[in-house]
Amino acid sequence: MQNQEQINQLKNTVQDLLNEAKKQGATAAEAGLSQEKGLSLTVRVGEVETIEHHCDQGLVVTVYFGQRKGS
Repeated sequence: MQNQEQINQLKNTVQDLLNEAKKQGATAAEAGLSQEKGLSLTVRVGEVETIEHHCDQGLVVTVYFGQRKGS
C-alpha cells in the first residue's frame, strides 16, 4: 500500500500533465493511472516450482484538440 506522500506525488504528476496539455492547446484532456501488485505460484506434483512477484504501473493521457484525439 502506498503512503499519502506517494499518492500526493502521483496526483501532482497527473495534474502537471493535464495542465501541460491545456497549455499546449488541448480543448480537453484526461488521465488514468493504475498500479497492480501480485504473486503467482506454480506447484507441480505437490512441490513449489516457481514463485513470481509482479508490480505493474501504467499512466495513460488522452488529449483532445477539437474533434481529434490522441493518447
